[in-house]
Amino acid sequence: MNNALELLKQRWAGLAPREQTLVKLAAFAVGLLLLWSLGLKPALSTLRTAPQQRAQAQATVDRMQAQAAEAALLRGGAGAAGATQEPVRTMETGVDDATRALLMAALGESTRVDAQGRHVTVTFDGVSGEQARQALQTLRSRLQAQLIEAELAPSQEGLRGRFRFEWTAG
Repeated sequence: MNNALELLKQRWAGLAPREQTLVKLAAFAVGLLLLWSLGLKPALSTLRTAPQQRAQAQATVDRMQAQAAEAALLRGGAGAAGATQEPVRTMETGVDDATRALLMAALGESTRVDAQGRHVTVTFDGVSGEQARQALQTLRSRLQAQLIEAELAPSQEGLRGRFRFEWTAG
């Protein structure tokens, strides 16, 4: 190893000053190329793609939270606590104003309730998972209805979705 270093020192000393300057410039250019390739280019690439990756990660988190809220709603089950002593609605009496008012209070003014035959559909937007769960319990108890379909999706204000029930009484 020492022999190789000594040999390089001798060759360097044997070069003319102009050749030594050219070798120094070439070594500097190679150093800059390595600095760019191994240090700066990957860092700049990361900075450029970070906002897109963050948005994708946030969309995944939002989707997972919506799925967790949906699972919690479905796990809630019929006959949950606090869902008794309310007048029962049947297919013949329809959805009364008190039930509509409770739903509006739980899910907001943009809530829409449609009753057709044995089915009731409640459409909502911009609610939390807890609000949706409470509305689901209210509907199950007041209407004596079974949930047959639930669609939930994340929105900018919270969750948007639709519950579809079928009367089991009456």
